[in-house]
Amino acid sequence: MRRKIHLKTIATHKNDLNHKLFCHYFFRIKLSNKATYFVILIVKKQTK
Repeated sequence: MRRKIHLKTIATHKNDLNHKLFCHYFFRIKLSNKATYFVILIVKKQTK
């Protein structure tokens, strides 16, 4: 019984970690997309 609970906590901890990683990468990808968008805008302005 005790072992089952222990495994369950490990599983939830793993899920939490995965969720944090996912959020972190998602946020970074969003940020880099925004940065690319701004770079494109700046380049377009300078080529005009």
